[in-house]
Amino acid sequence: MRLSVHVTAWAANLTSSTVSTPALAATSTVADGHQTVSIEATSDGYSPATIHAQPGVPTTLRIHSDGAQGCVRAFTMPDLNLQQILPASGDTNLDLGTLRPGTLAYACGMGMYAGTIIVN
Repeated sequence: MRLSVHVTAWAANLTSSTVSTPALAATSTVADGHQTVSIEATSDGYSPATIHAQPGVPTTLRIHSDGAQGCVRAFTMPDLNLQQILPASGDTNLDLGTLRPGTLAYACGMGMYAGTIIVN
């Protein structure tokens, strides 16, 4: 037995009512010899997925949680042996030390949502 469903009209309505939201700009600031890089954690993952940082500068990663749920709250950076449970809403500051050139990966505890910090 085959079941056939026609969704063309529904899909057309969905497309016309879809609202796009601006992407969060990658932020990296250096002040007084210290760097802060920022990402946002929501129920949809981390944004932006890629951020750039300068090498040789003591760095703090600021994670702004805005309705974060599930595994997104279990933030990990395996290369730095870093694990942190994020609040559902609020800011978390993580000391990353002085970064060397390369790429640092971060992900949720299950690896479903991920991103990178490119240090160059």
